[in-house]
Amino acid sequence: MSTWDPVAHVLLGYMQNWLEGILQHQLRDLWGIGCVTKEKASSTSSTNNSEFTLPPEFNDNDGGDDDNADTGPVPISVYPQFEFLDSELGHIRNAIVCVSLPTYLDCPPSNFGEKSRGKLKADTYLVLFAFIFPLIIPEIWWAFSVPSYQCKLLESFYYLFVSTTVMISYKTSENSRLLFSNHYIPYRCSIQELFPVKRKPNHHYAMHSPSIMEYWGPLASLNEFAGKRMNGQLQCTKTNRRMRDIDFTMLDKACRCARLQALLQDRASNEELVVKLTALLEPAEAVPVFSSEADGTVLDSVQLAAFLTSSRRLDDALYAAILAYIEGNLCPVQSLKVLPPQANIPISPPQAKQLCTPDIEGRAYSDQHHHEGNSAVQFTDIHTSSRCTGFIQSTWLIPVGTQLRAIVVVRPHLPLLPGETARTPYSHYALMKTQIFDAAPSSELIIIKPKHVVAHVTTLPRPLGTYGIMRETVAVCWAVGRDRK
Repeated sequence: MSTWDPVAHVLLGYMQNWLEGILQHQLRDLWGIGCVTKEKASSTSSTNNSEFTLPPEFNDNDGGDDDNADTGPVPISVYPQFEFLDSELGHIRNAIVCVSLPTYLDCPPSNFGEKSRGKLKADTYLVLFAFIFPLIIPEIWWAFSVPSYQCKLLESFYYLFVSTTVMISYKTSENSRLLFSNHYIPYRCSIQELFPVKRKPNHHYAMHSPSIMEYWGPLASLNEFAGKRMNGQLQCTKTNRRMRDIDFTMLDKACRCARLQALLQDRASNEELVVKLTALLEPAEAVPVFSSEADGTVLDSVQLAAFLTSSRRLDDALYAAILAYIEGNLCPVQSLKVLPPQANIPISPPQAKQLCTPDIEGRAYSDQHHHEGNSAVQFTDIHTSSRCTGFIQSTWLIPVGTQLRAIVVVRPHLPLLPGETARTPYSHYALMKTQIFDAAPSSELIIIKPKHVVAHVTTLPRPLGTYGIMRETVAVCWAVGRDRK
């Protein structure tokens, strides 16, 4: 067909092409972590064809058409096959154990790469390369001099990381597509130089990603994870090898799951067993819990009195900070302690209701005391309009006049001295979306609205002496947001 365009009319999913293709190849084949050794195929006993055996025409055998298959000659490299030292691999595994992640991200196994661990999921590759490795990989290779082999390895990883952030982003633009090309092409050149391993078809397919993003939009919005989850559910369905009944078995199991989920969600069943099961799986709150969605709710005098009665009293420092925030951003108010009070200016009550796990735009957040992973955030400072990182200290619903307002109290991360920042690799690799901060808590508290919270961040505490900084630090990566805001 003259109108057929193999680039514009074919969508390459980033899950199989990038996560299970490029990133898996980097981890297994190039870095040698969890690589699959080729073993002699053992002879299997022949089975008789019967109604319990899958017919040959249904076998998933594509005749070697594998996107991860080796193609072309082995590149000529002056370097031997790469392999992490045991100490370096232990360093990475220890970081996986210590890293702080939000609860909606599954933590990768600490023994990843071992045979007992098995295969990694596509989402695990995403978490490793985009949210964890930027915190620890530069620490392994940064101390070496510029012309060294290790320096080139770090440069190659940097190219891969920047390309990955563009692939997983929920936004695309001409600049981002150009950014991908400017980093993915050097990445391909670097692995040809550093690793004596054959290239894969996925490496060629990924070269078309800028054109695909231009035609189809951000690939993260068109991912295959939903279909993969459905395949996983179907694969877990027991069929007892009765292939003639597989269609009915799958349909019956799917309908049962859907009916159960509907009953649990609606809580409308009159059956005693279903009611008891619902109470176990999804217990109802004895006392209604306010969420950040209550921001802007108007209360009458009775509701306001009930709200203040059930709320806790704020300490003096927090009350003063909230009072200054209301006066500077919402409306004029006066303190309860100012005597005599000014006429026609409402008094800000010293009570507020604390939200332990507020829901902000579909994500669960928390204060640092309850869950550090859910409290580590990137946010917009309303005073400077710049994006910062820090830990949520508390979230409150405060009455302002007759309205409820939600506020988030954040303690920003304490930056290092300029000379110390220059010692870290992140001052050189500006697009790695990672920075080192002082582990000591900042004395500053910033009050923001829930809408100013951008996304979670991942954090990794680092010991004294990391990058030559003679005190404890914390590495922070803000790639988790994936440009949703």
